[in-house]
Amino acid sequence: MTEPEQDRLAPAKMWLEQGRYDRALAELDRFRWRDEVESTYLRALALWLNDQDADAVKAASAGIRRFGPHAPLLSVLGQAYHSLGKLPKAERALLDALELSPDDTHLLCAYARVCIDAGQLEKAAALLDRATPAAEVTQRTRDLLLRAKAADDEVQRIERHPLLRPLAPLNRFGPIKTWIGVLVLIFCLRMFGLTPLSVLLGVAWFAYALYSWFAPALVRRLVRRKLGH
Repeated sequence: MTEPEQDRLAPAKMWLEQGRYDRALAELDRFRWRDEVESTYLRALALWLNDQDADAVKAASAGIRRFGPHAPLLSVLGQAYHSLGKLPKAERALLDALELSPDDTHLLCAYARVCIDAGQLEKAAALLDRATPAAEVTQRTRDLLLRAKAADDEVQRIERHPLLRPLAPLNRFGPIKTWIGVLVLIFCLRMFGLTPLSVLLGVAWFAYALYSWFAPALVRRLVRRKLGH
């Protein structure tokens, strides 16, 4: 890039550093940013930082089609897809970026955040082990991982709690199928003249239904107290 081109991008970079993403976009619109890969990247980055995720995807994708694989553009593309909740597309873009810059800490952390949201905590930990430990982005992402591990541990403790074992049929067959099955059984008992038994089953089912409503909240409270939350 020539010196005049560097000077032309300096104001946009300044606004980005100051968090004035709208001003950065306005600055880039003053010239043909599509003609340069760096200005295209800066525009896609500003759009993503300005929470215009869909526009960031379009800008980054257009830049990649025009200039070919480019790690910064792929990084923005992956993170914008992540913001949109499109985790497989985010993973693909970030993997492509890491092929070009395998040791880039920001890329490793961006991919780790995708893995955290996908529940792939061990994979996220492995990615963070490759990132620069002292980098602020690494520390922030590691904090996210620790919170995700704590939440995952809480969920597993709740699911394995003895007080929730009676709810296994609901979890296995689903509440609607279980309800229908019990109602059919009650109806059949009445048809065969076993009304007292059908009434007893109805009362037992009502008590079971109440238990299914209150037990999860009680177990969650007990587990959180034990974990010190």
